[in-house]
Amino acid sequence: MTDRATLLALADRVEAAEDGNARLDAEIHEAVTTFPARVGGVGWPLGALVVPVFPGWALLPRYSGSIDAAITLVPEGASWSMTSALEDEQPCATVLTMESTEHGLAATPALALCAAALRARAEAGE
Repeated sequence: MTDRATLLALADRVEAAEDGNARLDAEIHEAVTTFPARVGGVGWPLGALVVPVFPGWALLPRYSGSIDAAITLVPEGASWSMTSALEDEQPCATVLTMESTEHGLAATPALALCAAALRARAEAGE
């Protein structure tokens, strides 16, 4: 389990990013699963990052580039929503848990949801 300060710092980096990228995805994956991503070997696209799944390997989820992948970061039992900030229409995500209400404001909807979900995990002690 990653400590609260590390998850919050990662959420800040995600929120500050201009676009999703594999490095952020790898950091997020390791923070929430403790399994580091690896470069795939034979049979995988050149340079593809893969992660262990039972019973083998899968491509690293694109947490920072896909809302579908970012949703998997939302703590179980939490609700989430997406909107845009009125001033500049920047994507804004909210994750509501029993412990807290966390927000993410970022360049893309997926980044905003990642940031909010990481903050919610930090507050829930996940």
